[in-house]
Amino acid sequence: MRAKLKHFLRKMRDTKRRQAEEALREVAVKYRIVADNTYNWEFWLSPAQSFIYTSPSCLRISGHGAEEFNADPGLLLSIIHPDDRQLWTDHRHDTTQTKALCELEFRIVRPDGDIRWLHHVCLPVFDDNGNHLGTRGSFLDITARKQAEEKNLRLAVMVESSDDAIVGKTLDGIITSWNRGAEKILGYSEDEVLGKPITTLIPPENVDEELLIHERLRHGEHIEHFETVRRRKDGQVIHMSFSYSPIRDAQGRVVAVSTIGRDITERKEMEQMKDEMISAVSHEMRTPLTALLGYTEFMLDNEVPADQQREYLQIILHESERLNELIGNFLDLQRLKSRKETFTWRPLPLQPLLEETVALFTRVSERHQIILDCPSDLPRICGDYRQLRQVFNHLVSNAVKYSPKGGAVSVAARREKDSVVITVRDEGIGISPQDLERIFERFYRVNNTARRVFGGTGLGLALVREIVTAHGGKVWVESALDRGSTFFVSLPVA
Repeated sequence: MRAKLKHFLRKMRDTKRRQAEEALREVAVKYRIVADNTYNWEFWLSPAQSFIYTSPSCLRISGHGAEEFNADPGLLLSIIHPDDRQLWTDHRHDTTQTKALCELEFRIVRPDGDIRWLHHVCLPVFDDNGNHLGTRGSFLDITARKQAEEKNLRLAVMVESSDDAIVGKTLDGIITSWNRGAEKILGYSEDEVLGKPITTLIPPENVDEELLIHERLRHGEHIEHFETVRRRKDGQVIHMSFSYSPIRDAQGRVVAVSTIGRDITERKEMEQMKDEMISAVSHEMRTPLTALLGYTEFMLDNEVPADQQREYLQIILHESERLNELIGNFLDLQRLKSRKETFTWRPLPLQPLLEETVALFTRVSERHQIILDCPSDLPRICGDYRQLRQVFNHLVSNAVKYSPKGGAVSVAARREKDSVVITVRDEGIGISPQDLERIFERFYRVNNTARRVFGGTGLGLALVREIVTAHGGKVWVESALDRGSTFFVSLPVA
């Protein structure tokens, strides 16, 4: 009786297994009909990881036919990119452990060397008793999507790291994106401006031009290098150059705007400075040129006595020297401002440099006693000999020029901590408090006509300041009317 019962139970189990296998075969047949006609690479894997079924799409995706995978269980692992094989191994282990739907993205290498990205989805199949019957899954070629993601990532990195302001807006001017360059230039963080109208950053008098630009963009027009102004968070108005591009959707309709803006405030200031300098130089040149032309024409058109000729020629010489100084100072100042001046840096002893300047002006001025006080043990400074000689020549020349009655001009040097301070002191007419504030500006000249002292070009002290600043130093002046002036130059020790 017991033997019959065992036989019956075994027969029941076999019947159920055959029914399950038959049902599985029926499902597999139906699955195969569908899978053979799908775009994805569909498959069935046995519990031993060999292919029971592989859809024809495997050839298009992997470059290998279905019969190759069915014949070689190790083919799939061999075509997986070496850097991703461990991912695949871990994934297959996790699939059987979790008994749940699993996904993975990895790369394969085709026979032609082409690398493809695949998105893999699989689901392990178990019977009622928990026995693993196999794995159903698919591979989708996502190479195009991955390339697009990488391209977008590179673009995002470029946008975020750009020094230019790159801003996305709706056609109504609402800010939708804001990079670090925009934050740096305009002072607002991304959180402060997203969802806000772009007019927040535009001075009221310039809002209409932005509205007109957006109207042109609606019609698909690109706008390049449009120069205007914007207001920073701190209230400062800056000059910017913008390029606007319409953004289209898949149907070609303009749906948004991309704006790239560059801060050109420094360039605009340089252009204004250049215009002002050219205007000032033209004005300054007119006076000596008028004198040169006037006296020359008078001497050519008239009989002039010899003594008067000499007087006129001295005036012509003086104005020529003044014109030459003006042009030289202007060119030097321009080179320094544009950073085109070449410096020859080396450790320099100050004493020989100051001795040369004192000797030069001692020869040319008999009414002045020029005194030098420079210890021989002063530390050296690092600088350009020619440029520093120009600084001290300008300062001593001014001391002589603005001491018309003569007197002492003292040139001294001393150490103060990590610097050497040079002073040039005169006993001349002095400088008023209001002039002291502007004495180092370009083309600024003190009005000394009441004292009958001829002014210079207005460039000498501006040039002195530029050269001293380039050496990492400072220059300043102390003075009072009719009590002389003292100019100070502080230069770092080498």
